[in-house]
Amino acid sequence: MFAETYPSDAYAQIWPDRPTSRWGKLRKADRLKWRDHLLRFEGPRNLKFDATITTLIRRGFGNDDVGEVRLDALVELLGMLRVLRDPDLSKCATSDHVRHTKGWILVPETRRSAESSVR
Repeated sequence: MFAETYPSDAYAQIWPDRPTSRWGKLRKADRLKWRDHLLRFEGPRNLKFDATITTLIRRGFGNDDVGEVRLDALVELLGMLRVLRDPDLSKCATSDHVRHTKGWILVPETRRSAESSVR
């Protein structure tokens, strides 16, 4: 069994009106721009980040070369939690081929269905 989200969907959920110019997850300065949006995302959804996560967010996910990986991991997890907490946002595959793989791509229904994504 597996579950997956599209990173672009998860980023759009957290900062819907983000600038359209390119930004780089590799650059700590750009990761710091997400700080307030991530912390605001926590509250309305009754999530509670522990102190370690809050510190990572506030510090731009670190100075080392895996800061972008930490950011992606948290953003994608938040995207999955959002879909799991609100099933109306997701659409499950209906074909036998997809259902027998025992996996789903969790995305808001406005995106392609999981069925068309897996083919």
